[in-house]
Amino acid sequence: LILCVVVCTAAVLGTAAGYESQLPGCPPGAYPAICARYCYSDRDCASGYYCCNTGCLNICVPKPKPGLCPSITQSPCRGNVCNNDQDCPGNRKCCGKPGCKRCYRPKKPGSCPARKYEAGPCVVYCDGDFDCPGDKKCCGGCPRLCEKPCYD
Repeated sequence: LILCVVVCTAAVLGTAAGYESQLPGCPPGAYPAICARYCYSDRDCASGYYCCNTGCLNICVPKPKPGLCPSITQSPCRGNVCNNDQDCPGNRKCCGKPGCKRCYRPKKPGSCPARKYEAGPCVVYCDGDFDCPGDKKCCGGCPRLCEKPCYD
């Protein structure tokens, strides 16, 4: 009986050290040695969350908002302002290095097409990619308008 308890317990206990989940928004596996399953699939989680396997622990985590984090050139780090996208207002995303995360306007995939010099009035039709419909991006400086992106 004692042998069964030891063997059975060893099958349930484990460590998540060194395990990195492949799903976006899943935290790295830095959890206690006791493994647990708080969810088995996304249906077990509240709306806006999904089931994330971190190695030996299944937990519900917030789904990331659509879009990509912009290229970030950060000033000295002063700690996190956000921990995940749900901490950010509107469509902003939580981006940056661990310990230095901030809320940023997201970008859509692709890059803006090269544009020839345009003379005329400076009209601003968008402030960021998510002001544009579908997959279009906010491109240019003056004028700034929604354009179909180029994919490398």
